[in-house]
Amino acid sequence: MTLSLAVWALYVRTNNDQQFPPPLLGIMAANLGTTTTAGIDSGHKPTLAKPAARAAILTDFTITLKS
Repeated sequence: MTLSLAVWALYVRTNNDQQFPPPLLGIMAANLGTTTTAGIDSGHKPTLAKPAARAAILTDFTITLKS
């Protein structure tokens, strides 16, 4: 018996990341099977560099799930 579970997943892509270039981030998001991606103009640590922008992305994603 196979159990299938649908999961909504958000991947926040950091557009100015020096450690992981954008093409690699796209591959990572695809490998994770994300359902939604969002970009943020930040380096590798958006939680520290752009907390309000990251919070807005997470809030928008949560609101979308409730609709």
